[in-house]
Amino acid sequence: ETLLKALVEEKAGCAMPELVPQIYAHDKSFVASFVPVVFAAAQQGDVAAQAILRRNMEELARLLASGVAKLPTGGTYRAVLAGGLTRRADLLLPLLQKALEERGVTRQQLQPEILNSVPVYGALLKAGLRRTQENETPFLLK
Repeated sequence: ETLLKALVEEKAGCAMPELVPQIYAHDKSFVASFVPVVFAAAQQGDVAAQAILRRNMEELARLLASGVAKLPTGGTYRAVLAGGLTRRADLLLPLLQKALEERGVTRQQLQPEILNSVPVYGALLKAGLRRTQENETPFLLK
């Protein structure tokens, strides 16, 4: 019995065996709705929740390290992270940095950052739009 299990069952309003069919009956947003519970449990020291976060950051580090290996050496690169999980950068970035270092990727080589705006802005920039002043229309054609 872990704090995570108790919090998940509390949020779901049912015991774990009853929750499993619900997971398969819904889309991924249903599972994603439990992410705040994982963060809460991890912050309270639950080892199962902490392991989930650590494994996810290890997988992200594996992907980022693979990308860094293909880049010219000697440079410093940024990885901009976006999405709902990044709202808890205070928990995730230290785990990610540790996992990167375990793969031999230094802070000099790769600097993970959190996107502080809606992810679609990156797509708009890639499409040739540019950001204007903060209080004006968000994007204009070049």
